[in-house]
Parts: sequence; C-alpha cells; structure tokens
Amino acid sequence: MKQILLVSHGYMAYGTHEAAKMIIGDIDYLDHLCLSADKDVEVFKNEIREKLIKINDAKQIIVLADLLGGSPYTTTLALLDELNLTEKSFVVAGMNLSLIIQVALMENSLTEAELKSIIEESKSSMVMFEQNNNDDDDEL
Repeated sequence: MKQILLVSHGYMAYGTHEAAKMIIGDIDYLDHLCLSADKDVEVFKNEIREKLIKINDAKQIIVLADLLGGSPYTTTLALLDELNLTEKSFVVAGMNLSLIIQVALMENSLTEAELKSIIEESKSSMVMFEQNNNDDDDEL
C-alpha cells in the first residue's frame, strides 16, 4: 500500500487534507505535517522523521509539498535520503487540491509516468475565469 504525506508552511497541508476528506472521505494512507510559525524547524524535522519511520513499511511513499525549495520540501528530501527511502518515494512540489485528490484516488502504487500524468492534469485544472463580454450570453 502507498502512503501520501502532505507537507507545507503554515496550515496549508492541514487545510487541503481536510478539504480532500470532504470530497473523497477519510483515507487512512493520506496524512499531513505542517511547519507553523510557532514551530522550530528542528521540531518539524523530528515530526517528519517520526512519520517516515512509522510509514517506512509502505510499498510507496508520495510526498506532496507546497513549495519547491521550501523547508518542508528540502527537509523531507533530506530525511528520505537519511532513512534510505528515496528509492520507493516520489516528492512533488506545488501541491494543490486536484493533485491530492487524484493521487489519493489511485488505489495502488503509482509509476513515475502515472504521477507525471496526474501532475499535468492538476496543472490544467488551474485556469483563470474570463468574463464573456457578449451581451447576448449571460451564462458563465
């Protein structure tokens, strides 16, 4: 079974986890850790270490981080390496709710190609509303 870990600055990981649960239900292989303003990076690092040790028996670990190069992202990468878990892990930066839901709904482990496809799909879900200036059509 795979394990999915959401990591972020502030409470983004918590909030997107809660939003995902509203849409797809509570999935036991989806969890989160947050680096809040009142938390030292070393405390956060220890929390991630404990979580990774707890889930290290998983067939696959997928980490979705909020920001490329941020402390949650880099700390997780370093710990995956330290714990010899990189071979069975994927780390993705720039998580959004669409990405989380799609990854969580895939019941089995993902191939690299499948994950890249899901990333592209989640990117395409980011669009800007453009108001139609045609007076004859008031529909959105």
